[in-house]
Amino acid sequence: MAACDFANFYLLSPKNTLFALGLQPAYYKAQNSDFAHECAQCHTLYLPFVQTSDKHEKIMAKLENHFGDDANIDDETNEKILEFLRQNLAQKIKLKMGDKVCQK
Repeated sequence: MAACDFANFYLLSPKNTLFALGLQPAYYKAQNSDFAHECAQCHTLYLPFVQTSDKHEKIMAKLENHFGDDANIDDETNEKILEFLRQNLAQKIKLKMGDKVCQK
């Protein structure tokens, strides 16, 4: 079995670690289409709960130099995305990974 096939089987298996943690699939396009569209245009769509509030605030405040790229968006879209990120912070997610992120 190729590594890719194994990974797909593992991720789709209801007994994999992610499902055991009680995580449900996240449909960000439905939850916040601005977040899904704007952020996934240029990079992997990172889970909102892997960052803390202060990191989200800093990233969204400096989109004109977003890791070397100009990712500026209008103020209204920026606020919608930022509010979505605030609602899904590492501090609000009851997972060990969220706890580790908050400790850094």
